[in-house]
Amino acid sequence: MRFFLLLIGLSLSYNAIAQSLSGKVTDSLNKPLSDVSLMLKRNNIILAFKSSDDKGFFTIILPPGISLDSLILEASILSYDKQVVNLHKNQLFYEFHLKENANQLATINVKNIRPVLKVRGDTISYKTSDFSNNNDRVIGDVLRRMPGISVDKEGKIAFNGKSISNLYIDGDDLLDDKYNIATKSIPNGIVNQVEVLQNHQPVKMLKDKVVSDKVAINLKISDGAKLRLIGNETIGAGVKDLYFADMNAMMFSGKFKGINYLKANNTATDLSEDLIAHNTGDYQKRIDNNKPQPLLFLPSYAPAGLSRDKYLRNNSFIFNVNNLVNLRKDEQLKINAYTTFDKENRDYSSITKIILPSQTVIYRDGQNTHLTSRAWNVNFNYLLNKDKYYLSNSFLFNKSNADNISNISSGIDFSQKLQNTRLDISNEFNLMRYTKQSNLYEIYSYFNRSSIKDQSNFEPGIYPEIFNQGVPFSYLMQSAHIPSWFTNSYFLYRIPKGKLTQSYKTGISYQNQVLLSQLSPSILSGTIDSSRNNLTWQKLKVYGEASYDWIFEKAKISLQLPVSYQQMNLTDTNYSYKPSLKRLFFNPYFLLKYYVGKESDFSLTYSMRSDIGTINEFYRGYVLSSFRNLNANDGTISQQRNQSVALGYNYKESISMFFTSVFVAFSQVHNNNIQSQLYFNNFQKNVMIPIPYNTSSWLINGRMSKYIYPLHSTLTANLSYQISTSSQFQNNILVPVNVIIPMTELNIESSLSKKISLSYNINLSRYRTVVNGNFANPLKTGQLTYKAALSYNLFDQLTLACENSFFHYNQSGSESLNYNFLDAKIKYRLFKSRLELEGTAKNILNIEHYSTRSLLELTQTSSTYELPGRMILLKANFSL
Repeated sequence: MRFFLLLIGLSLSYNAIAQSLSGKVTDSLNKPLSDVSLMLKRNNIILAFKSSDDKGFFTIILPPGISLDSLILEASILSYDKQVVNLHKNQLFYEFHLKENANQLATINVKNIRPVLKVRGDTISYKTSDFSNNNDRVIGDVLRRMPGISVDKEGKIAFNGKSISNLYIDGDDLLDDKYNIATKSIPNGIVNQVEVLQNHQPVKMLKDKVVSDKVAINLKISDGAKLRLIGNETIGAGVKDLYFADMNAMMFSGKFKGINYLKANNTATDLSEDLIAHNTGDYQKRIDNNKPQPLLFLPSYAPAGLSRDKYLRNNSFIFNVNNLVNLRKDEQLKINAYTTFDKENRDYSSITKIILPSQTVIYRDGQNTHLTSRAWNVNFNYLLNKDKYYLSNSFLFNKSNADNISNISSGIDFSQKLQNTRLDISNEFNLMRYTKQSNLYEIYSYFNRSSIKDQSNFEPGIYPEIFNQGVPFSYLMQSAHIPSWFTNSYFLYRIPKGKLTQSYKTGISYQNQVLLSQLSPSILSGTIDSSRNNLTWQKLKVYGEASYDWIFEKAKISLQLPVSYQQMNLTDTNYSYKPSLKRLFFNPYFLLKYYVGKESDFSLTYSMRSDIGTINEFYRGYVLSSFRNLNANDGTISQQRNQSVALGYNYKESISMFFTSVFVAFSQVHNNNIQSQLYFNNFQKNVMIPIPYNTSSWLINGRMSKYIYPLHSTLTANLSYQISTSSQFQNNILVPVNVIIPMTELNIESSLSKKISLSYNINLSRYRTVVNGNFANPLKTGQLTYKAALSYNLFDQLTLACENSFFHYNQSGSESLNYNFLDAKIKYRLFKSRLELEGTAKNILNIEHYSTRSLLELTQTSSTYELPGRMILLKANFSL
């Protein structure tokens, strides 16, 4: 808390010394006035001039070396009386309330109230006020209403179906890909424009040299908000000892940007959503580090289709610091750090059916779990991004631990205590410079040290027939530890010449991992065969790559031709296991983007990636990953080859706000090992065995977004159809499986007026599994969800809102399920005050148990979850 207050103090200090004046202009009814002329004068000489923006805000840069006491500030606009104020040396913010001029003739103002998008090259600009209304609180509320832009349930933003790579705030990347922090915190009123940056190249040196099909968004902050502290401080309490706190401090000046906050609640608000990294795939591809996965885990807990704010039973806290300082032009220093503490309770039961050609295996489970977790994360970043020089260094430290206690009923009753500890330290360095011949060279280096440490204790010991020759015992302990380190460095040389840029790269990476595990009953009646692992993994990769980028007026082409030599050695003396592999890999990539019109293009991509599996696929001794899964491996060194091809078409009419895209993709994966699954009365045994098999998948997706002017609404439709083929090796039988998934979604976001907003979403999905080519009798499940929300601003101080969510599940051989949730909210802003009172009622119908039906290939699951029930909360919000 002291650190949080210190950050606010620093922000206030910066605001106080900034050599600028700011303020706001309103009329006699306290409504903002735009285009008001603000003139800074001394002795009738104009020293500076500025106009107010759409929100009435203005900022004027002060001339250096002038005393404020000698200046006056004059505000004037046609049809209003002029107002003049004397400046004071200790005051930097001024408010003007202009009165309408009674002597002026009545005038008729004709305004174009139709929203208009501005297109400039690859940039499309949305004026925020065209799509917002009085019920919007943060910029995320407005983004959902902008045609062409979509925001999914996790906050991931896409433009015309393509996920964004960055979200900038006035050109600065404050949050990397954890941009939920911005969309949930930045007030709607301070964002003047939203810019969509197509074909975005974040490295200035590579612009117009290296092909990029990335899309980014830039939030342009209004001038009046750039030099003042911004914050929304909310506290709340409710029945059943509910509490809520959200206190933040933000600043978005040219020199300094920061979003710092503290949040805590037990009201099913999931704070971990702020920390979602939306572009981890791009990051993993860049560092090329296949990190091992945890060996021990709890069963998944996520009611299908239900958002976490309806089922989470939590007690959560987060303190998050995000600050960026522009040291000089194009040079910045950034820190992103957070600490979290979370408690969660889970109660659920499930019936799982594995449907095999010759039998059906049924498991019944019931669990009561208490989870406690803590995490600490710090990321320091230095960036120098100039037209002729690039330098970036990022240091990351992450540590977390969790303690989970479960009482489980699964044919037998027992308890499980699972402890998890994670440590991850890395540093990423990247330098680019020009040579005397106007070519570019790049030096890259990445280092990572990580550790995964888990331990499960089962009391009493489970499955004595397997682990103790049928003799009951008091406990069973499974431990697992995977320490690892990795380094990757390369040198790259680029030769830009005309429309072609040639790039040549050479590098080396090394990975060292150790997998240690032990399965230990309390009392042994004999010995457990294959109960431990002491596996060492060493992987050396030497690689080179030639890539070519052509940029024409109507086409962009990128061709990458990487070749790598990989040497891998594995050792586990417990099993005299010493396999090794030496092999060349070729992983080409091709991209063609062709512009058939000013706002339409075709794209074609092809990629092939061959690689070796991870250490999780090679251990020989048994690992009890969960109370239901006993895993081992008995195959050769796992290798995989993945080929994919995709064709896309994008079409836009920005003037009429119409956006559409069509995407078709095919992928095929060849594996040399398959996982054999053997099902017993209370558990399943998974063993990797050397049987080659292939999987393939087709995906067709179409999307359309259109702004409907008469209704002030954005209509979005999304259709997809996916079919995949694979094989399952279950109870020693190879089972061909086809999966078919059609999905339809319709979404309407309306701002019917400045006082009324409406949101409606309907989603229909089906899942079918076809076994052995028997399309006449597939396994089927379906889900229908819809959500409707209405907000009505009765008058300036009072807003009413309600939301209705409906869920329908059906599954072959089971009864259908239907659930209806109702939430309501009332907000009252005290007159001429920054204080707002809010009353919320969630789950008004008090649904305390929720059941779902799901299907995954050959596995049908029926689950029942305990929900928090009705929650009533009163909040007080104060805006800085």
